[in-house]
Amino acid sequence: MSLRTWLSLHPRVTGAVKATVSALLAWALVHAVPGPWSEYPYYAPLGAVIASAVTLRASTQGAFQAIGAMAVGAVLARAVDLLPLPQFPSLGIVVLLGVLASGWRLLGSSGSWVTTSALFVLVIGHSDPVDYTLAYVGLTTVGALIAIGVNALIPALPLTPAQRALDRLQERTAEHLDALAAAIAADELPDDATLRTALDTADTATDQARDSARANWNARRYRTWRASLDRQSEALVQAARTAQDAHRALSAASTGVPGLAEGPAGPGRYPDDATGTALSTAAELVRSIDDGAPDPEAVERLSRAIAEAERAAMDPEPGAPDRRTPAVLVALATLLPHQSEQSDKP
Repeated sequence: MSLRTWLSLHPRVTGAVKATVSALLAWALVHAVPGPWSEYPYYAPLGAVIASAVTLRASTQGAFQAIGAMAVGAVLARAVDLLPLPQFPSLGIVVLLGVLASGWRLLGSSGSWVTTSALFVLVIGHSDPVDYTLAYVGLTTVGALIAIGVNALIPALPLTPAQRALDRLQERTAEHLDALAAAIAADELPDDATLRTALDTADTATDQARDSARANWNARRYRTWRASLDRQSEALVQAARTAQDAHRALSAASTGVPGLAEGPAGPGRYPDDATGTALSTAAELVRSIDDGAPDPEAVERLSRAIAEAERAAMDPEPGAPDRRTPAVLVALATLLPHQSEQSDKP
């Protein structure tokens, strides 16, 4: 495996390197600036680290939210410091106001910096309030801008992790459908935690890949790959949700039944043995999905399997009809292209 391929699979490593470069550049720059700011050089690399993120958009948004939170905290601290109060009650007021202000929606996840900034400015900057406040906010901003610049020059485009996550989701979805098919003749349903984890991971990875393409001068080179990932993501997320719907249908219908293997016609005699076949066929279809489209032959096989299961459900063996089959088949039908198109129409 080449270094480039390895780095593409580990975007956090690339992000860590860029954060390090940004911090070192900020440190070197602040030492070259004369005046009182050079007395507080550590705030420049702090700003660089705060603004470092995998994507340029996340880096820019995080930087401005953090700087805004620091500015709010600094203003609160300076306002409280002007009151004729001892340090002890002033500290309490600053913490109270800072925690309340940290919930401001515009500050996002950086809201906690309000309280931190207020404490720094109130306690550390008490002896030199003006210069310290300007240095704290100003140098942090400089470091953040350097990090944004480095991210813009070397933008991340984590397409390979997104592809790997989608491949994993495809296999986990197919495995879960196979497990549901086996559950038709088993005593309990399989756990769907692995499928849920794969779905969440794929959602996060594909969202990050889309986000990284914004304002990314390198994104046009991979336009075809990005379009293919979008199609694959849409198809596989739909397939995973179909598997979850089938799981819920089996779970809901089996509530109160003394075991999935024992039904109205006796153990192993459910009229929906054909439903198990439909589930297994659906798993084959999911494995065939490529560039967002399933193999036409797999679609045809699933269509026939669903029709066979529907006929079996309408003419069950002696005993009460199986109440699980219809809901499962409705879920599986969404994997058929023509069914998906019809369901999207008003």
